[in-house]
Amino acid sequence: MYTHEAMNAPARRPARVPVRLQLESRAVSRVETMWGTVVNLSAAGMLVELGFPLAPGTELDFSFLLPGEDSPVAGSGQIVRRATPSRYGVRFDGLEDDASERLRRFVARREEKA
Repeated sequence: MYTHEAMNAPARRPARVPVRLQLESRAVSRVETMWGTVVNLSAAGMLVELGFPLAPGTELDFSFLLPGEDSPVAGSGQIVRRATPSRYGVRFDGLEDDASERLRRFVARREEKA
């Protein structure tokens, strides 16, 4: 018997892998560069740790280096949630060059090792 359960299942969240990467970012509404840490990463976004408060909806330009790579992952995103007083969920809105494909490969390799 055919059921529709699979069609009603919630969408699977993108795989997230733990990392500790130095983040360089700038809120679009600010001039100064902000430094922080990427603590987990997926092909769709990242969880970052920052030493200052930012509101959900804040747009960011950012860059970080993946381990073993020479060119940074750079792009823009938006804070979509405040996970703790110092950690924020960031959705990627745009990634430069081949960064999207590099992120997918990195996450897939890390997920296989887990």
